[in-house]
Amino acid sequence: MAADLPEALLRQLIPSQVRWFAVQAGWRPVEGIKRPVIVLNHPTDDLAQLQIPIAGSDRERAFLMGEAVRQLAETQKRSARELLNDLAMPPSDVLRLQMESRVRGKRNAASRGRIAPS
Repeated sequence: MAADLPEALLRQLIPSQVRWFAVQAGWRPVEGIKRPVIVLNHPTDDLAQLQIPIAGSDRERAFLMGEAVRQLAETQKRSARELLNDLAMPPSDVLRLQMESRVRGKRNAASRGRIAPS
């Protein structure tokens, strides 16, 4: 395995998240595959496929996941390391809420991080 992609990060990747990322990037799932990999067709080149490992030893999965990351990065014109870092981060959204008092236009103390009796 090339030294540019840390094996520890490759082992952390969750195949279903990598699949979701690839599908969002235009890769098309191939149905009926009976091997321990998820296979996706390239968005524009039907001869190119992406294989995401779902079984095998840790070392084998890390190697094959590295190949998948490199292939995805190449099609997105990004560095493989940058894409690996993005894929290794857990999916998250930021949700911000602000509470308003029932008295019109008056902000509640809870909106500032503390709750005060009314």
